[in-house]
Amino acid sequence: MNISDGEGVTVIDARPDDLIRYRFALMTADFLICRHCGVYVAAVMGEGERIVSTVNVVGLRMEAFFDIEEAPMDYDAETTDERIARRYKRWTPTTFSDPELANSNFGPH
Repeated sequence: MNISDGEGVTVIDARPDDLIRYRFALMTADFLICRHCGVYVAAVMGEGERIVSTVNVVGLRMEAFFDIEEAPMDYDAETTDERIARRYKRWTPTTFSDPELANSNFGPH
């Protein structure tokens, strides 16, 4: 289960060599996977001051969020532009502790 809050803040504390970046077919976001344990950490989109993410709270064992009722979503009918706009509105503003990651481009590509 992923979670995001357009009014919140996420800080991802990792080094570039800790993560594998994967892009699905639409290439609108980078999915960050822990290089050490294989856990999907977050989906991240944007660059510079405009980076947003949705975090995998189950995979990261973030117990504070376990009681939130899941709300399955279906975004198959969205155009690429609609998907990007929704994410910028609803995903959580995100920063990185590592300067190299903070200066990365996380799609759309």
